[in-house]
Amino acid sequence: TENHGVWGAALALTLPANHGTKGLFAGGNVKSVACPALGECTAIGGYQDAYFNDLAFIDTETHGVWRSATAVLRPANARPVGKGIISGPGSVLFAVTCESAGNCAAVGGYDDNQLDGEAMVVTETHGVWARARQVALPPNATPTPHDQVAWFLNVTPTGDSNYTAVGNYTATGHRGEAMTATFSPTTS
Repeated sequence: TENHGVWGAALALTLPANHGTKGLFAGGNVKSVACPALGECTAIGGYQDAYFNDLAFIDTETHGVWRSATAVLRPANARPVGKGIISGPGSVLFAVTCESAGNCAAVGGYDDNQLDGEAMVVTETHGVWARARQVALPPNATPTPHDQVAWFLNVTPTGDSNYTAVGNYTATGHRGEAMTATFSPTTS
């Protein structure tokens, strides 16, 4: 944190309770941070669980104090993770933005239960984060299973509790295409 032009000491964030403790990727990484007010920030990123699955987290600073990070509750059709399941990509968040403290949106991607990469959004309303949601891809997206790759890389508020996300997806013919989507805390 920078205060009056002076940077303070770095602070270690507390990862979700299911984070891994062994190996090269036992820690986590922050991908983006948004601070809509002084001492009110949201950081998003990724970590590996104890079974080496890549998962997304959200951490919130309230009144200048960082809480413990929480794992993102992935969409209902997300690929299962846990003991006895082959490790791999689970979910990732790339960007976060906030209209005001406690009203934010984060975007990224996840693997569904058919091992396709899907775009996801997760929203916070009045300090409560909802379950992440899959966003429908354009009609020319590669048919599934096992051929789709999609994610959002950035998000910005557009007013009236709406957000616009931008990212990429695989179109038929295995061509990478750009996409954009506007969503609210209740629709995508």
